[in-house]
Amino acid sequence: MRVDEERMRERLREKQKEVQKEELSGFNATRKQIERFLFDSAFNTSLFYLKPYDLESLFSRLPEQKRGGEALESSLAQLKTVEYDPRLSVSVYSEYIAQHLEDVEQGSFEVPFNWYDWADLGVLNDFIELAPEDKVGCEAVFHKYFEPQDLNRFEGQFRHKMFDFDRNKPLGVAGFLQNTKLIDANSKKQPISTQELHEKYCRDSRGSLTPGFLPKKPLSYSRPETYGLQARASLYTNPETQPISITLLNNNKKPLQVMVSQSNGVSGENSPSSSEDDDDDYSNWKPNSLLFNGVLHEYLQKRRTSSSGDNGPTNIEFDHFKAWSQLTEKLDQQQQQQQKLAAGQPLENGAPAYKIELDPESFEFNALGRYQELKQMNQSQLTRHQKHYLEALELSLHTHYVDMPKYFTEASKVTDFVHLGHHYDGRFFKGGLPHDEVRARLDAIVRSWLHFTSSNNLTTWLAHGTLYGWLYNGLAFTWDGDHDVQMPIADLNKMAEHFNQTVIVEDPTRSNGRYFLDVGTYLTSRIKGNGNNNIDARFIDVDSGLYVDITGLSVSSEPIHDRFKWLVNKYHDDKRQNAELVPYYKDPNVVEHVSDISVKQLIEYEKSKSKSDSNPHAPPFTKEREDYLKKHENEDTKSGMYHSESMADRYNINKHAQAYNCRNKHFQTLFELSPLRLSFFHGVPAYVPNTVVKILNAEYHVPQEHGFQCFDGRCYLPELRGWYNKDKVDKMRDLISRSPLLSDSKKPFRENGMQQLSKKEFEILLQELAKSNEMDDVFIYAVNSFQVSTFRQREVELMFDSKMLLRNKDMMLNEFVQNRTFNPVYKDPFQKKLEDKMWYNFLENTDIPYTTLEEIWDELKLKVASQLFRLNEKFVQRKLDWSYEAGLQSPPSPMKFNSRGNRFYIMGKKYHNKVFAKDAVDLDTSITTLYHLKEEKRYSKSN
Repeated sequence: MRVDEERMRERLREKQKEVQKEELSGFNATRKQIERFLFDSAFNTSLFYLKPYDLESLFSRLPEQKRGGEALESSLAQLKTVEYDPRLSVSVYSEYIAQHLEDVEQGSFEVPFNWYDWADLGVLNDFIELAPEDKVGCEAVFHKYFEPQDLNRFEGQFRHKMFDFDRNKPLGVAGFLQNTKLIDANSKKQPISTQELHEKYCRDSRGSLTPGFLPKKPLSYSRPETYGLQARASLYTNPETQPISITLLNNNKKPLQVMVSQSNGVSGENSPSSSEDDDDDYSNWKPNSLLFNGVLHEYLQKRRTSSSGDNGPTNIEFDHFKAWSQLTEKLDQQQQQQQKLAAGQPLENGAPAYKIELDPESFEFNALGRYQELKQMNQSQLTRHQKHYLEALELSLHTHYVDMPKYFTEASKVTDFVHLGHHYDGRFFKGGLPHDEVRARLDAIVRSWLHFTSSNNLTTWLAHGTLYGWLYNGLAFTWDGDHDVQMPIADLNKMAEHFNQTVIVEDPTRSNGRYFLDVGTYLTSRIKGNGNNNIDARFIDVDSGLYVDITGLSVSSEPIHDRFKWLVNKYHDDKRQNAELVPYYKDPNVVEHVSDISVKQLIEYEKSKSKSDSNPHAPPFTKEREDYLKKHENEDTKSGMYHSESMADRYNINKHAQAYNCRNKHFQTLFELSPLRLSFFHGVPAYVPNTVVKILNAEYHVPQEHGFQCFDGRCYLPELRGWYNKDKVDKMRDLISRSPLLSDSKKPFRENGMQQLSKKEFEILLQELAKSNEMDDVFIYAVNSFQVSTFRQREVELMFDSKMLLRNKDMMLNEFVQNRTFNPVYKDPFQKKLEDKMWYNFLENTDIPYTTLEEIWDELKLKVASQLFRLNEKFVQRKLDWSYEAGLQSPPSPMKFNSRGNRFYIMGKKYHNKVFAKDAVDLDTSITTLYHLKEEKRYSKSN
């Protein structure tokens, strides 16, 4: 969106100074300061910091800090670890990259890299700090759970708990196993031998900067706390986890990509892959992080010498906003200079189009042709990303779909993690997280994904359960463990060639998010095959392992879904009538005897080429190989529909039908998808398909009514425009029924009263939620989601106004979505942790009674509840100011958005609607035209 970036950043700096002036200060905190802090902590989700990051923060792990003067270098030399704070890496590396910006643009510069700077590896700090003789080896860590004696030893040394999530269960199980006589003693031991442990999973090391254990891969069935520790240590020490680049998102402008060092140790001191039994190869290893690669030393030295006085500064603030602003200003100047020399892409992405017509050609990609192009190029001219992509294409093109191994590894086998592990990437899994943090991270992930794709002109849209959640309130379902998006296959390959294996760093004025983009190797096969690779790529949060699932849609030889049989019939009919006008389309990615044959044909081919009397030197066709292939032999070709068993024929017909699929057999047609329409998801611009309801009804059963409904223990409350757990809804009913505010009513609150609240009952609900501390999470979510969900309700009302002409509706909706920004629904997870820590420190040091603090909090919530009710009243009365009360629109649109729209639900009124019975139509269009119903009816009867 068009945003005055300088004004925004200046407001950020002013906000920073303002909130720092009102920092809580123990005994001296005023009521106003406390109220301000509580309001900002709960209801202000914009990004700001109450305390700066400075030398004191940097040296906080040292027993004694000496800052400034000659002591600065000695203090820095003592540091082995730091408390993780993303402001440190942004401040220092932004300045470092700015100094080498010309070299970055020329591709001749790489930035030092170790995951320690870019992900929270704080769980390793205490292990790293141990003296070499006290280092913890693999056998203490590579367990299903920590042995009680080891856990007691660690926590005694470290002086804090190592984990809180589900803590009682492993301790209880461990205690039982230690004392029971019902289980054989040998079965209680490590389920793998020491030899297997060291060969396959981990190596010991007494290197002073290692944690003592060097994982090769986590033990898959470990509990969350042990698996997370193993995974974090692997990121720190294992060179195979190194990315190719970092990509710095720059508001709405072109991002900056910087190659990273392929060594995770300084001076090329990679963790060795050989000498498996030699621990001494790690004795001098230093991570290629800020503490040891010289970049931080240079940063501090510059500030020391540039400051007045012999002793230098007494303190140094790492102002990451300032450093980032200076980098982006220099980058903008450089790009403007390049534009003067040659015509190029505009510096700033313009306002996104309200509608995007998808090109059918983008759903077919000539990977074989691109492979040959890259192969013929001078290899020194290829970027690292392109070389990696070339290797992937070569492997993918020459592997039969039945033999493609599973690419992604989820934490799906983690013990005691119910069914949640499959929502986490195993490499970045950090352990179990509270529900609120999971939601906050998923909120941040999808916002950054949409920012990343729009900044790089990549086409993507919401899909599956993510699209279903958007339909109601512009947000994901509160129980969904990931996000689903789709892309045309051409965009997926573009992303793979230029961004695979990059670390995406979100613009620090937006959030502290860091994400790893991982695109699977086997992109060229576009059918389900052996089912190992339904997902093409993932956008992964490096501090949790949560992700966005990314799938590409393309033409393929996958048998089409039965609901599109009429399109196959249409092809046969067209061919019968005008065969010479119907071209035969060929798959551009066919490799003979690999991608042009079925599993059944592959069996015959391998048998014919195997060892025999006439071919004694060929490899044998083993029984094991034959059994594996026969498991996948019975493929449904739908030969009756296609009039053929041929993969080539299916590809040709599917392309004629303009029917595209992902590798999990989800088909959509071009007319269902295109044109994409701009909306908002979690407060950021996002595209959705043309026929959302039709697509969702093909995959789910969408209730026709937009109102109160319950599904699988969650209920949608139209008054709050959100999904809430059934037990919370029952609690809301109890709050209303017992409220003294209901005493004016002559009738008691109905048992099913939550299904239809009167205006008065809704007001009582908000007041009672504000008074109930056990419902704080519900109340805070309702308040913080108001703007996004109210915007979505008005959008639905405008979209489903069938009395408007298409042109006028498009014009109004375009005005409605443009130039609009929202605060996140959830606070940035790192910012939240800082504020929680500050609050707990305040509670420990204040003499203000807890009852007084609780009173301040309750009074604040009641004020907010009244404000929220007034805003809902304004919405009902068509008086809401759409320029700032449901997202900030700058400049504001002159259109009167309150004057039109189909009011399908009004607070306090009885409602009966079927708004989601079908997709929206206009005064000059029809559902028959939108859904191609005449053609479907005509060709459904054909053979």
